[in-house]
Amino acid sequence: MPGPRVPLPGAGRFTWLAPMALWPLARRHLPRPAVRPQGGGSQRADDEATFAAILFVLVSGVPWRALPRAFTVSWQNTHRRFTQWSAAGLWDQLRESAHRQHTPGQSRELVQWAEAVCELAEERLNRTAPPSAGP
Repeated sequence: MPGPRVPLPGAGRFTWLAPMALWPLARRHLPRPAVRPQGGGSQRADDEATFAAILFVLVSGVPWRALPRAFTVSWQNTHRRFTQWSAAGLWDQLRESAHRQHTPGQSRELVQWAEAVCELAEERLNRTAPPSAGP
């Protein structure tokens, strides 16, 4: 995986973490948030910050509880969204979109990042999945 990134002015909040094009690609595939028929409740956490926090946890391998406060989302919310987005197939959709968007002669960085994120998400899910019942 490439080294640390230096953000460009106006390039996005989390370009130091991953390519700028990764978030817009992922955003297209996010499941719609559930509607709260009773209304009220807390304001929904920022999807972009949550996505960046998930990437940080996946790439760094830190426990969810060790998520730095710099992401402005709680570790609980980040873990919940990771679980929801994984169940909705976000990571595979991200990988497929990156492959479709790639053209010959273009840098493969976005495809490589999407592949890596998908693999890391799968590893993380398998690591926390309950053991199978067996035969």
